[in-house]
Amino acid sequence: FAGFAETVDPLEEIAIMAEAVQQCHDRLAATVDLSAFNTSSNSDDVDDLRRALGYDRWSLYGVSYGTRLALETMRRHGEHIEFVILDSVYPPEVGGLDWAEAISLEAVPRVISGCLEEASCGAQFPGLEQNLVDAMAMLDAEPFLAETNDSQGTNHQLQLSGADMYAGLFNALYDPSVIPMVPLLIAIAGNGNFNFLNLVADGALPGLIGLSEGARYSMDCSDWGTLAIPAAGALEASLAAHPELSTLYVGHSVPFCAAWDVEPAPPEFLEGVVSDLPTLVLAGEFDPVTPVAQSQQTASRLSQSAFYVFPGLGHGPSYNTDCAATMVRDFLVAGAVVDDGCWAAIPTTTFP
Repeated sequence: FAGFAETVDPLEEIAIMAEAVQQCHDRLAATVDLSAFNTSSNSDDVDDLRRALGYDRWSLYGVSYGTRLALETMRRHGEHIEFVILDSVYPPEVGGLDWAEAISLEAVPRVISGCLEEASCGAQFPGLEQNLVDAMAMLDAEPFLAETNDSQGTNHQLQLSGADMYAGLFNALYDPSVIPMVPLLIAIAGNGNFNFLNLVADGALPGLIGLSEGARYSMDCSDWGTLAIPAAGALEASLAAHPELSTLYVGHSVPFCAAWDVEPAPPEFLEGVVSDLPTLVLAGEFDPVTPVAQSQQTASRLSQSAFYVFPGLGHGPSYNTDCAATMVRDFLVAGAVVDDGCWAAIPTTTFP
């Protein structure tokens, strides 16, 4: 929480964090081979587990990072796989700064566009793009003072900037119950009402610093290969062009792979997986971190795949709707979508 106790220059904040990451790396590397934690090794562990359990063939179900692991297992051990379910695809060919910038810039505007495309929402909130710009400018000029308690019950006061609000909106898109409210939140923020940021402080922002950073850095910084470390000046240029992304970057691996020195994956790891295994691919319309295009591109390389986008949902549709869960269950049993009638009946209107 100390990083949110006051507003500082984003590059200074990243430099402070990078020093801490370096210290963590050096401490762990004294006794642990950090390069051993990568998706290819994880995939071999998955197949070792299959053998230990006595199965000749089994089916895989992955969500988010689990889809990357499933795809690599399809590539390395496909002869022992029967069916595959991929929900919210994180494919091996994506990673690094350009990808992080693109998905971070697209997520919130995608919701704004979705609202404006619906007659009732567009009529109620016609100025969302400007509302968002105005809200971030107001917060950068005068940060919002929010309060929250950590897991130990200690109270913290946080100064939230425009980038903090943007990160909160981005992370809100993981929750399908919050997505319909995002246009309203942007509209009231554009008029100077930031009280909802207390909820951001309670929920979304702690999530940025509550991850298992070491494991994540090892896998990201290895898997991304030559994409892992930004070119000289690239991160600074990205932040100069898009200062609203600074909080998201602090919670990302991108700025810290230079400090987290691990062996990069070979170039062939970053190639898209091609397979004829029967595969069900699911995506959420407003998924902020694994956008629909990633899942769709992956499905196009899987010749026996069925691809479904779930309107109004974010990350992990199979966790968030009975319809997707039923389709997953049927596919695990039969290797095919038995009945997609529930998907066809989903309303295409997301916003009230």
